[in-house]
Amino acid sequence: MKGYLFQARGKLKPFWNRLWPVRELFRKLRLNTGGLLQKLPVSSEAIGPPKGFCPSTKQWIESRQLQVGETGLRFFEIHPDSIIDRQPPKSISGELHWKFAKDLVHTSPETFVAVIPAGRYWGYYGGNVITPDDILLEDVSKGIRPGAEHEIFLQIKLPRMDSYDGTVAVLSAPECERNYFHWMFDVLPKIQLLVEGGIALDEIDLFATNMSGLAFQLDTLAYLGVPADKLLRATRRLHLKARRLVVPSATINSSFDTPSWICDFLRDLLTGAAGKLMQARTSSPELIYISRRNSAYRRVVNESELVDLLERWGFCTIVPEQMSVLEQAAVFARAKVIVAVHGAGLTNLVCCKPSTKVIELFSPNFVQTNYWGISSAMDLEYFYLFGEGNHPPAPEDPLNRYDDLRIDPNQLKDTLRFAELKVD
Repeated sequence: MKGYLFQARGKLKPFWNRLWPVRELFRKLRLNTGGLLQKLPVSSEAIGPPKGFCPSTKQWIESRQLQVGETGLRFFEIHPDSIIDRQPPKSISGELHWKFAKDLVHTSPETFVAVIPAGRYWGYYGGNVITPDDILLEDVSKGIRPGAEHEIFLQIKLPRMDSYDGTVAVLSAPECERNYFHWMFDVLPKIQLLVEGGIALDEIDLFATNMSGLAFQLDTLAYLGVPADKLLRATRRLHLKARRLVVPSATINSSFDTPSWICDFLRDLLTGAAGKLMQARTSSPELIYISRRNSAYRRVVNESELVDLLERWGFCTIVPEQMSVLEQAAVFARAKVIVAVHGAGLTNLVCCKPSTKVIELFSPNFVQTNYWGISSAMDLEYFYLFGEGNHPPAPEDPLNRYDDLRIDPNQLKDTLRFAELKVD
């Protein structure tokens, strides 16, 4: 539970974080009220939260088939769970940060597609799947907190439910409304799982996804053959029961898993679509610095100083959000060295050629290992460098995602030399 609490607090801006004790008090009161409503002999279609939760979709389906012999339930396993040995990252400090150390050997969970007749879907956060017997399927309903602490059990009444006489596929996941990384790694791979599970996309009447209609979302869905007129935007107000609910498994979510099958799928999708553009970009820079200058947080406060140095050493500064998906793919495909603060722009590492050098910059209070995971899967050479400031003792993990950072130019120069670049 402690890890989930840190994660929950890390998602809050500082002002709201100071009100944490008050938030927790009201949360406990709502959970208690929800618990009383669960005891009523009525479904959460009418009032209260679901009657309970099951941690495993596969487990629920097997149990349901045994108990009532329900027909129409389907479970297709796509990838078995697998153990990944990652290449250790490199740093001028000579010490391996504990978050990297704990993931040197990483287990990627199995993937699957489930078909649930009369399944329900609530669009809050990353989407929530509720069974016909009023049970939340936790492994495909990722919340901030697990089990009985899940956000759905805070609900006095879910939104009014609409019944849909058709097939609805669930393509939602946490953090995907505007975040490029989570969209690419959490949502798009679900479409590949549908295909590998033998579910033809033209069998799907609606695709429920928590998108904001951004260009990269619409473009990538179009590349995969998902028609715009079949998109159903998932919000907290969306609550439906489908004649047939098709549910691909979660891909990364809270574990920040980056298995090679997703990296290969995205590489083929992006570089394939960007093929002609890459041929035209014969003059794309080979040394790039990814700027977060337009972001509201996690910026480099002395960026102008760093950019002056990097440009003197031959680097070109790019701002990914000012480029199309295919333009980003083309730039990363030609890059030989990439320097960047931790951020969604590094999702495009899936387009890099093997042996590309990656230098990721971190605040001491916000370390995530997903881009190292991509680098390992794609055979890239990965380095990391911390900004100035005190490091919390292991295993404390404040996850202060809003912290800006200051990078010591001399340490950046030393890191580039460590990566065997010639800098003066």
